[in-house]
This record gives sequence, structure tokens and C-alpha cells, in this order.
Amino acid sequence: MVAVAGLAVTQVASAGASGSRPRPVHDKALCATKQDPDHTAGAVARPPHRPVRTGVYAPTVKIAADVLTALVAVIHLYILVLEMFLWNTPRGRAAFGTTEEFAAESRVLAANQGLYNGFLAAGLVFALIAPGTTGFAFAAFFLGCVVVAGVYGAVTVSRRILVVQAVPAAVALLFVLLAG
Repeated sequence: MVAVAGLAVTQVASAGASGSRPRPVHDKALCATKQDPDHTAGAVARPPHRPVRTGVYAPTVKIAADVLTALVAVIHLYILVLEMFLWNTPRGRAAFGTTEEFAAESRVLAANQGLYNGFLAAGLVFALIAPGTTGFAFAAFFLGCVVVAGVYGAVTVSRRILVVQAVPAAVALLFVLLAG
């Protein structure tokens, strides 16, 4: 196959003895009748900047990338709920190891953090439903943001954040890049 003007077409034979332009090689799969002299009727248009993966594992890697991205989005939706709505409850205090007094004093700050986690989740959900390169770009960007935030949180707050946020996002990002 040769890419011509962004289309995948059959290889062309070399120019004839008369020096005319190269002619397409006859391929019965692409040209079942003589009504297609250029042999491009069966050609599939695809963007030249994004090759189509055709390996056996390509669909599996894409599915794994989507599942892992969705998992990271769900984690961040759960964190949103904990920080915005359950911060003062026993469940919220247990999740973050805070006292009742500290939770009462930091309620507004926690709600703000929860909102940011919601934005991360929204970006990841959009990445899952956006078509083509847009979804890929959003997934790579937002997963990268989660990794950076998780590493920063692990260094400054608790190493548990590395396991809960950064590692799942890093694994998802790896699969997104492999599915590319």
C-alpha cells in the first residue's frame, strides 16, 4: 500500500516504455470491475498524522486504556463527593484522617479541592466520549495532571495519595499512549 493524498491505495507499477505516468497495479480486492480505472474505489481515507493500528492487541490496548481512564475518573468523582459533601461526616473524617474540629475549620478548603477533583473527572469523561485525536489529547493531558497532582500530594501530604491517585493515572496514561 502507498499513501497518496492521504488515501491508502495499491502500489503503482513503474512507468511504461513510453515514459507515461505510473499506472496502478490491478488488485481484485480493490477493483472488482473495470469501472474503476484508478483502482481507488476501495481505498480507505485516514488522516496521515495518525496511523491506524492493525495489530492483534490494538483493540485490547484501547479498551484497557478506556477502562483505566474511566476508573481514574470514578476515583476523582468519589474524592469530589468526599471533599465537598462528606468532609464533616465520620466517613469523610476517616478517609482523610482528620478530627472533627479540623474538618469543621477546613470545610471550605476541602470543598474547593473537591471541585478541582471534579474538573479532573469531567476532563477524563470528556476524553472517553470525544472522537479521535481530541479524546486522545484530553486523556493524555488530564491523566498527566492527575499524575503530577498525585506526586505533589504524596510529597506534601501523604504517601497514600501516590497509590490512590498517581499510580492508577500513570498506568492509565501508559495505556492511552500505547493505544495512541
